[in-house]
Amino acid sequence: MNVRRILLVVLFSLSIGLLSILGFWQLDRAEQKRERYGNFLEKHQSSELRLENGALQVDLKWRKAVLVGSYEDTNLLLDNRVYMKQSGYEVLTPFKLHDGHAVLVNRGWVSNRGSRDFVPSVSVQSKRLEIKGYFGPPPVVGVSFFGGDKTDLKEKLGDSAIRVQRVDPSTLGNVSKGKVLLKDVFYLEGSQVGALKVDRKLPGSGSEKHEAYATQWFSMAAILAFIGLWNLFRKKSLDE
Repeated sequence: MNVRRILLVVLFSLSIGLLSILGFWQLDRAEQKRERYGNFLEKHQSSELRLENGALQVDLKWRKAVLVGSYEDTNLLLDNRVYMKQSGYEVLTPFKLHDGHAVLVNRGWVSNRGSRDFVPSVSVQSKRLEIKGYFGPPPVVGVSFFGGDKTDLKEKLGDSAIRVQRVDPSTLGNVSKGKVLLKDVFYLEGSQVGALKVDRKLPGSGSEKHEAYATQWFSMAAILAFIGLWNLFRKKSLDE
């Protein structure tokens, strides 16, 4: 076997090994996603919590709950939220619990009627209520081009409306009269008092994407192995 053939064998072997490693890495990612999704299902399908205070020592993320308290008179309008090709806002309103803690309630979507000058009417009566929904992370926003403290840029639109570019309860405590905002957002059911346009899909596992990537990497490794072996035996038969 000459030097050139040895180099080709080494090159093909390294390439096939790298592609195989990428395939196994994607399978590992898929397994991680399945485990995470199983944890989500376990929490979301567990018994419903009843919260009258915010001093619970439990992980609230993805837990279904009934909140007991009242809406406050401040509404956060999360900017640049599109629904059915219409521009608008996601509306988040602090909900004050019995002990003075507050929860940001995502009440759903509302149109801005194609104008940033239009301020939608989203006020809700402040009285003692019980509302149902589930806890989750703050809504995902696009890439922010603001740095530092400007990531939570706020713009007052009226007595009770504040337009925001992102939602971070840890830095929005001053929008509520409550003691402190809980870190998780409460996603209101569509049938509850204060609900606007609610059309949400719960997350899937996402493992299928990684399994598809793994199949691609393994297929490329198999094709490369076939090409390498075919050329190796072909040249060997020609030499003989």
